[in-house]
Amino acid sequence: MPNPLIEIVHDGQYSVRHATIQCFFSDPVFRVPSGQSLPERALNAYAMLRRAAELTGPARALTRDRERLLAFYEWACVHAPDLLPLISGHYNLTVGSLLDLGRDQASLEPLLADLDTASAVGVLLINEYGCGSNVAFLETTATYDHATRCFTLDTPHAHARKFMPNVAAPVPRVTVVAARLVANGRQHGVFLFVLRMRGDDGSPAEGVTITPMPDKPFFPMDNAVISFDGVRVPYEGWLTGGIAEIDERDGKFRFMTGCGPHDAFRQTSAQFTFGRIALSSAAVASARAAVLILARYAQGREVRAFHGHQRPMLSFRNVQQSLCGALADVYAATFLANHFKARLVAAQDLSAPDAQLCGIVAKAHLVTAAHRILQETRERCGAQAMFSANRIADYLGLVQGSLTAEGDIQVLRLTAGRYLANKGGCQPVPRPVGALSDLDTEETWLALFRAREAHASTRVTRVLERPLGDGTVFDRWNLAIPDAMRLCDAYADRLTLEAFLEALNRAPGPEARAALRAAAQMYALRRIAANGGQLVADGHLSPEAFHGLDDACARVSEELVEHLPLLVEAFGVDEAILDAPATASDRAAAWEASCKEAAAIWTQPCRTEAEPG
Repeated sequence: MPNPLIEIVHDGQYSVRHATIQCFFSDPVFRVPSGQSLPERALNAYAMLRRAAELTGPARALTRDRERLLAFYEWACVHAPDLLPLISGHYNLTVGSLLDLGRDQASLEPLLADLDTASAVGVLLINEYGCGSNVAFLETTATYDHATRCFTLDTPHAHARKFMPNVAAPVPRVTVVAARLVANGRQHGVFLFVLRMRGDDGSPAEGVTITPMPDKPFFPMDNAVISFDGVRVPYEGWLTGGIAEIDERDGKFRFMTGCGPHDAFRQTSAQFTFGRIALSSAAVASARAAVLILARYAQGREVRAFHGHQRPMLSFRNVQQSLCGALADVYAATFLANHFKARLVAAQDLSAPDAQLCGIVAKAHLVTAAHRILQETRERCGAQAMFSANRIADYLGLVQGSLTAEGDIQVLRLTAGRYLANKGGCQPVPRPVGALSDLDTEETWLALFRAREAHASTRVTRVLERPLGDGTVFDRWNLAIPDAMRLCDAYADRLTLEAFLEALNRAPGPEARAALRAAAQMYALRRIAANGGQLVADGHLSPEAFHGLDDACARVSEELVEHLPLLVEAFGVDEAILDAPATASDRAAAWEASCKEAAAIWTQPCRTEAEPG
């Protein structure tokens, strides 16, 4: 009998898209052999990408099908984490840029044809030493020469070198480069340009210098530093999105009517919107898999307790509360991710402010939540979770990268907070909670979440409306930053609870509804407890009710344990593909099989410096 919650978890897409895509990862090429070094794993990921292109079809078709591409991100993160960074650069950031912003698709056809099959790998180059990914301050230049009708890419100084794209491996590359356009002696904003940065034999294009970087400890990628010296890009390689042109006759640059440098900035940044939501939903998918692994481990591991009694790990209250807290949080994150994915699929313009807000809040809130959940599962699984075979360590490494990729978390939180304060937050609902029993209704949870959001919005607004006096605009904004970040958090929490309750209303049948409501209650109570000081101080929550929250969470944990099989199986993870020894009924046998591959490496003779060769 199919799990009644699986389609709720996957927003009605499991049987339509997710099940098929997950099956692709049963292919042996997606399995990382035990004992590979980080450089070997980085190179192996390119074989995975080529096989993925064969299985999923042309990159253009997959990129245009946002729902299918989102599902591909999620299952790659669960079953082939080494592949995920390549997917992001290849599909969304490169193929997406060419499809969305290319003016002449016929001239781009040879590039797209190679990207379709992953015979050339797509990468976006934005970050620079001096400014990170802050597009407005990039210093790489693309200077137009009307005589040749070409642009030349140049790195004016060392701090303008492109920092850490994965281009060190000698693999054919099609790269999209963000650079400041210079025409007629004037700068006209930051645009994207496309070129073959490595040829069919993997050698760099003339004028391109690629310097490999040291290994990162978190996950394998062939990162590098790149500089340009007169690298030629034909006019057709300028990805304008239709907002600007250079006259073929006189070489004069002009923006289309109603457009300007800010539009160039917005369309360059818009490529991040899809990526932020996709990477965030992938991080949440890995957190679901980690919660499943912990649940199986806690159910199956026997612990010798007092007086020689033997109990399953899950029978201990500390484990119950850790697992059930993570379970509630991952369901909450899943429903917020589904909310943002639905808005992303429906969006006509990813550069619109509301669309960009979705991407910013998704990245800031969901990746942080996934990281917190993964860290909790890693600790509860103990030494088991320190090995790649049990997945969680690799998930943690990947999410460490996602915390930084496509925008620093704190910068995104304060950006969202300022936007929300200017837009106007929701008003508080004055419903003081005097008794713990009052916290048993969805309406009360929402009222407290809204009150917290309004409190943060009011604080930001008050600071931003202060007279400048002897200070500067920066001084005033600097004072508002902590509250702006709190406003982003409160807004995301409220949006999460609303998405959770909407999913609860769609739960089919009494058992599924009871299980999902217990998870929603656990999420709400934990967030209220975490922010209880402010709610008590503002008179929304009595001290008595606040002091009873720990006992209330313990009671809901006991209820959630009863629903645990239903809730974790609704994640839809194929445990045969996952192949984690920690989930096996006979862990010793599972580890024996996993160790055989590693044993061959450690039995090789050890060479010393004194030995020849």
